[in-house]
Amino acid sequence: MSEVDIRYFVLPMIIVFILGIAAINAVSFPIVNFLTVTAIAFLCGLVIGASYQLIKIVQSFIVTVKNKKTSKKEVGAQYHKA
Repeated sequence: MSEVDIRYFVLPMIIVFILGIAAINAVSFPIVNFLTVTAIAFLCGLVIGASYQLIKIVQSFIVTVKNKKTSKKEVGAQYHKA
């Protein structure tokens, strides 16, 4: 995973955290609310980042399979012409 891919983990965490802190309006147990928002932000970042990585892996796998199929077709076509 490159440094560029880390943004798919960090940015959703930051956005959800800021929106969650802005939405807290409870006077009682502010620490519990803060920890809840932090946990939700962490989970959102983890899910979005992992989804991005999974899509990236599946996409590279599909490209690899297509490249192998086209190379086999080209090799087979060369043998049939001869």
